[in-house]
Amino acid sequence: MREKRCAGCRFAVPIYMGDGDELMTACVYILRTGHRRPCPPGEACRVYEPAEAGMGTARKRKEIMG
Repeated sequence: MREKRCAGCRFAVPIYMGDGDELMTACVYILRTGHRRPCPPGEACRVYEPAEAGMGTARKRKEIMG
């Protein structure tokens, strides 16, 4: 997913592809809620929630992994 809107969502986690220089964003809505995302990613997403202030990559991963 390369949508700019997704990068600011609480369900988005950055992942590194290839040699670590290419960054993509993965939607982990299903991991956090236990339900499929009911919409396509990007501008058409209806479950977008802004990430909390100070919610960096490490904190997002910790929230997912428990």
